[in-house]
Amino acid sequence: MESTNPADQKKTTGFGSIWNNNSWFYEEKNFNKFAKEYLTAEICKCQITKNDILIRLYEIKTIEGEASVTIRKQKQIFLFEFELEVYFDAVSTTDPSTKCKGKMKVHEFNQDDDELSLEVTQEKPGDFVSAVKKILNNEMSELLLKTVMSLGKAMREKDADENKLK
Repeated sequence: MESTNPADQKKTTGFGSIWNNNSWFYEEKNFNKFAKEYLTAEICKCQITKNDILIRLYEIKTIEGEASVTIRKQKQIFLFEFELEVYFDAVSTTDPSTKCKGKMKVHEFNQDDDELSLEVTQEKPGDFVSAVKKILNNEMSELLLKTVMSLGKAMREKDADENKLK
């Protein structure tokens, strides 16, 4: 005999695994691999041109940290905390022979940050290098912040896609 009560017929679904389908109990999903791949791909697309200087981020030397989605009492919390070391190069758009390279350490950041702390190391001193460092600390820092903060949305979308497959 089939139940006529609508509450019995309605299946509760949530964000959790099959044993936690109403998402009430604490559960954590590891998103480390996804987050590292996402950050690597997105950061290596970053470039900025200002004052006839083109700066591009081209390689992530190191990426350390973790990312997860925590579920508890029907709420999802997207958490991440990373530290990066990124290589960059810069070239003058008016004089392509004027260029420099260096690395930038992005100190620990997480989903709640509204600014990044950078440590820039360049191969040689000079006016061009000083101008590059200024752009890195200002405009590139802002672009990088937008890029790393997009990780939360990407994790949300990935988790939603995975939940559709259940």
